[in-house]
Amino acid sequence: MSLPRIWSRSRLAFCSSRRHFADIASRRRGIVVGLFENAEKNAPSTSDNLTAASREINERSGGTLLKQLNYTKPLKNGHQRILYGLDKSDESLVCSVVGLGKKAAGVDTSEQIHEGKDSVRRAVAAGVSALKSAGVTMIQVDSCGHPDAAAEGAVLSLHTYDKLKSVKSRDPLVRIEPLVLNGTDSPSHSWREGIVMAESQNMARTWMDMPANKLTPTEFCAQAKLLFPNALIRDTDWIREQGMLAFLAVASGSRQPPKFLEVHVEPKTVDSKDQRPVVLVGKGVTFDTGGISIKPSASMDMMRGDMGGAATVLAAAYGASKLSLKRKVIVLIPLTENMPGGNAIKPGDIVTARNGKSIKIDNTDAEGRLILADALSYADSFNPETVIDVATLTGACHIALGAAASAVFTPSDRTFNALQQAGTDAGDRFWRMPLFKHYRNKMKTSSADLCNISKPTAGAGSCTAAAFLSEFTTCDNWVHIDIAGVAGLVAPDDEIPYIKGTMTGRPTRALIKWLLSLK
Repeated sequence: MSLPRIWSRSRLAFCSSRRHFADIASRRRGIVVGLFENAEKNAPSTSDNLTAASREINERSGGTLLKQLNYTKPLKNGHQRILYGLDKSDESLVCSVVGLGKKAAGVDTSEQIHEGKDSVRRAVAAGVSALKSAGVTMIQVDSCGHPDAAAEGAVLSLHTYDKLKSVKSRDPLVRIEPLVLNGTDSPSHSWREGIVMAESQNMARTWMDMPANKLTPTEFCAQAKLLFPNALIRDTDWIREQGMLAFLAVASGSRQPPKFLEVHVEPKTVDSKDQRPVVLVGKGVTFDTGGISIKPSASMDMMRGDMGGAATVLAAAYGASKLSLKRKVIVLIPLTENMPGGNAIKPGDIVTARNGKSIKIDNTDAEGRLILADALSYADSFNPETVIDVATLTGACHIALGAAASAVFTPSDRTFNALQQAGTDAGDRFWRMPLFKHYRNKMKTSSADLCNISKPTAGAGSCTAAAFLSEFTTCDNWVHIDIAGVAGLVAPDDEIPYIKGTMTGRPTRALIKWLLSLK
C-alpha cells in the first residue's frame, strides 16, 4: 500500500473522530451546583454543606458527588470542580460544583458588599466558564440561595466582544437556564431580574468595546432607537439654538457631526404626569484623542470606551424599563468625538455655556466636563427631582480609588445612602468624595468665569472636575459619578472574576437597582 493512501485513510479516521466528539459536545448538558464551606477547616464535606440542588444530585448519584469531592482538598470560595458520571441515565451530563464560602453570609459593612451574593456571582461564573471551556453549550444553574446573583454571575461571565471576527472564530453561543429539580425552587422573578441586569451591563460593555469607526455619535443614536423607538435625536442646529457652545466647541475638531440624545422612559404602573423625573446624564465621547492637547499614543485605543457614561446610563434605563420601574426617567447624552482637526478648539480659547457662564479652555483633553456642563444645564429645564451624571471623567479617579469603587460627589446624603445600598447589593461599590468650596475656587480664572482645569497646583483632579460641574446645575439632589477607575479604560488592579475582558460596563447593575428602589 502506498504512503499517500495510508495518509488518506488516517486523515479520514481523524476527521471522523473529530466529528464524533463535536457531536457529543453539541449534545452535552452541564449543570452548576453549589457547596458551602465546612465550619471546621479541612474537614470533609457533608450533605449539610450542599445546596438543595446539589443535595438532590448527590442523592441521585448514590452519594458519588460527595465522594468525588472529598477525594481532594476542600473546595475554596469562588473555585469549581468538574465531575462526571453522576447521572447514569444521562451520560452526557457534566457537573461543575462551585465553592460558595460561608453559609448564610450577609452584608459586610466594612467592605460595603453583600458577601453571600458576591460569592454566588464569583462561584457561578467560575462554574459556567469551566463548562464553556469543556465545550458545553447548554448550562443549567443552581440558584445557590440568591437567584438574582446566580443569574448575574452566569450571564456576565459569558460576555465576549467578538462580533467583528469571522463567524467560525467566534465563541459558541451558550444557553443559560435555571436548574429546577425535585425539592428546589422554580424560576423566580429574582432570577429574571438578575438576567435583565446582567444583559443590560453586557450591552454597555459591547458599546464600550465597539471601535470608534463603528460606534460614531450617529450610530450610538441608532442603537438607542432600537431600544427606545421614541428617542429624540437632536442635531447641530438644535444644539446651537440651545446655546450649548461648550459642547459644540469639543465637537468642532471632528468630521463626525455631534448628536444630543434624549430618551423619556415612563413607568409601567404609575401615572407620572405630575411626577418630577429623575434625569440621567451620560458622557458620550465616542473617541477621545485629547484634541490639540493630544494624548500619548500608548493605549489610546482604549479611548473608544470614553463614552462609558453614556453606555451605562442608557443600559441602566433600558434594564429598569424591563423591570418594576416606578419613577419617570429621562436620559440625556451629548455625543461627539474629541479630535485635533483644523477647526478644533485651542488651549486659551473661551466659550460660553448654555447657562451663560464663560469657560476658558486651557486643556482640550478636559473635554468631558465641557459637554456635561451644557447637558446638566439642559437637565434643569425638566424640574428634576434628582440629576445623576455618569462619566469616565478623570484619570485622577483611578489613581485615588483604583477599580474598587466609583467615586461619588453629591450634596445629598439621602441619595448617596440609597446609591451606596444599591452598590453594596450589586457588588459594585460607591465611595463618597468631597465637594468643598475650596475645589470650586481652584477652577476660577481672571479672563472667564471658570477654567476647565484647576490652578496649576498638583492633586485633587477628580474633586476639581466635580466642582466645575456643580456650577452648571441648580438641582439640590445632584450626583456626579466618576467611573474612570471602574470602567476598564485603565487595566483594573482589582479584577472581578465574573467580569472578564477590557470594558466592564460598571456600574450599570447598581444604577438599575437604585432606579428600582425609587417610589
